[in-house]
Amino acid sequence: MDLPRSAIIVLESLSRAGPMSPKDISIKANLAPRTTAFAIQRLMNHRLVKRVPNLNDMRQPLYLLNKEELKSMFRESGPSPLMRLVPAIMNWKRTA
Repeated sequence: MDLPRSAIIVLESLSRAGPMSPKDISIKANLAPRTTAFAIQRLMNHRLVKRVPNLNDMRQPLYLLNKEELKSMFRESGPSPLMRLVPAIMNWKRTA
């Protein structure tokens, strides 16, 4: 899979913090907003993240991991730099 480092950083941030807006992802991941938007778009193209409405602020959608797609990729491709994240991502439990 051809993902930029920023996309992997965004995946890690989402796995740790759960669903977030692009602005929150940018802050947590310490990435520029434009870089964050590019990373999210790449992840959306690969169906690794989902966009959901933010009921607290409809102007800022939330992005969350697509665990089903990540599990499927892990089964198909086995260990790789990206896939090493999958066990940690799959164990993430939403606390909010």
